[in-house]
Amino acid sequence: MYNKAKILKMLKAKKSELERKYSLSELGLFGSYARGEESDQYTEDYSFSDFEGDAKTRHAVERNFEIIGEAASRLSAKHKALTPHISAN
Repeated sequence: MYNKAKILKMLKAKKSELERKYSLSELGLFGSYARGEESDQYTEDYSFSDFEGDAKTRHAVERNFEIIGEAASRLSAKHKALTPHISAN
């Protein structure tokens, strides 16, 4: 199973490639892995190559990012001020 350190190392190694391939402006880790509460419930034996080749899962993940982005864009200035280290762009 991956852990926070292993994922961050992998992201750092692939950062340039991922930025080009997916037109990323930022790359980061959030959720259970960022909090140190990771679980292999959904990802056991599932590699990044598996993810890239699985259009259904990839589209579901991308849709979740869209939903999160839309919700973040609707936060009030008061709530955005609580997390100045997180870009809302």
